[in-house]
Amino acid sequence: MMLANLEDLTGSIPLVVFPKAYDKFQSCLIEDSVVIIKGRLNRDARTDEFNIMVDSVEPLAELEKVRSLVIEIIDIKEKTVLERLKEILLFFKGDEPVVIYYESKLISSKYRADINPELVAQIEELLGTGAVRVDFKHVKRG
Repeated sequence: MMLANLEDLTGSIPLVVFPKAYDKFQSCLIEDSVVIIKGRLNRDARTDEFNIMVDSVEPLAELEKVRSLVIEIIDIKEKTVLERLKEILLFFKGDEPVVIYYESKLISSKYRADINPELVAQIEELLGTGAVRVDFKHVKRG
């Protein structure tokens, strides 16, 4: 078992790495290395302090940031609005995934776009402020 601290520019939190996770990820657990930690937040019953029970560790250098466009359509019934959305997405066609929800239900993930401020502005003009966001996640380089 390993006890460590995870630090960033805003603070630190203790980590608890149990033997199974330690054996699997010890090569990534190097002082001052930049990593992504996945785990469960835990409150120590004795001290009432928080720590993270580590499930996985991945070096940030082995990951790439991937972004996607998420569109939330709420209370729009006019077919012309959906047709205009399709036109906008086709005009800004690119390599980044677009995920479309209609009233919290996934309705499409087939489009890909070149995500940029103009695309976001046109969708917000069509669907309203807050109807679109850009999500980021880290995936293994491949």
